Amino acid sequence: MRGMSVSELARLMSIDRVTLRRYLTGERSLPMPVLYDAARAIGVAPEIIVDRADHRMSQDEVTLAASDYDHSDEVEGMEEAP
Repeated sequence: MRGMSVSELARLMSIDRVTLRRYLTGERSLPMPVLYDAARAIGVAPEIIVDRADHRMSQDEVTLAASDYDHSDEVEGMEEAP
């Protein structure tokens, strides 16, 4: 969607800008027909959008999992620098 505003994409898809923003932020689930409309509006295959979203979500899960890791046992037994 680079180079295209949310308002412009919403206009091309014939949906309300606020509704599109809710889809994009995950506040609302994206119905399959809307995915196809978005893909058509930006000129890509729907599976490209799905693949990129899947990749982004898996990266987010790895980041969350890493931040949830308890590092306290790694700190125990370490000597403090003088």
